[in-house]
Amino acid sequence: VQGTVTGAFRGIGDWWSGLTDAGDLRRDKRRLEARVAELEGGERLARQARTEVLELKRLLGLDDVFDVARVNARVIGRNPGNFSTTITIDRGGDEGIVEGMPVVSPAGALVGRVLEAGARYAVVRLVTDASYAVGVESSGERGKRSATGTAKGRAGADELVVEDFEPSGEVRVGDRVETSPLSTSDPPDIALGEVVRVDDLPGGIGRNARIRPYANLSGLDFVAVLLWKSGFGPIVRPTTTTTTVPRTTSTTGGN
Repeated sequence: VQGTVTGAFRGIGDWWSGLTDAGDLRRDKRRLEARVAELEGGERLARQARTEVLELKRLLGLDDVFDVARVNARVIGRNPGNFSTTITIDRGGDEGIVEGMPVVSPAGALVGRVLEAGARYAVVRLVTDASYAVGVESSGERGKRSATGTAKGRAGADELVVEDFEPSGEVRVGDRVETSPLSTSDPPDIALGEVVRVDDLPGGIGRNARIRPYANLSGLDFVAVLLWKSGFGPIVRPTTTTTTVPRTTSTTGGN
């Protein structure tokens, strides 16, 4: 009888200790989870800081690519609509920015054009916007005649399309596309993107091409506004070195 009673009370004591210990364990778990979240947040901030430092360094390096005054700016707003794709930056008329000025990424790739400029902000229409158009020129294999045309944004798409590449020019998947010296709206020789698809039109009257922008338009944190205005001449001078825009792996598909 004594053994039975003692075992019963021992079981009750173990059950009670389990309840109290469980509360302590839950509190410890919550503290550990909070600490892990804090550390993960700090790591994310550190990664973001490293990325921003890298982009700022690349912006400073644009002096080796463009011989033109520019204003570096931070992206503070996005409007990724199906028909109107814009970003808002934290620099504007107080820095000399006016409507129509070209905007480039930290790597020197074309991002878009200033649509509206307030005193301390500006709205930039991205190259993929359905209302955007720019004269371009393809530059493929050395010795091949480049083709010129007009690249236009497409509603709801992340690519541009050129519907009027001249048939006598050479255009291939993987070709680099830059702003054309014949363009009146943007300075010449700014990297735009890479040809990812070419469709020859019936009868040999021309070809269509789809262009994937070099600039990561959805992930921009900083940009540079080139203080260049149409009608004042080509004051952007590419150097003998290539831009820092990387060549991406080309594909033949796409929408």
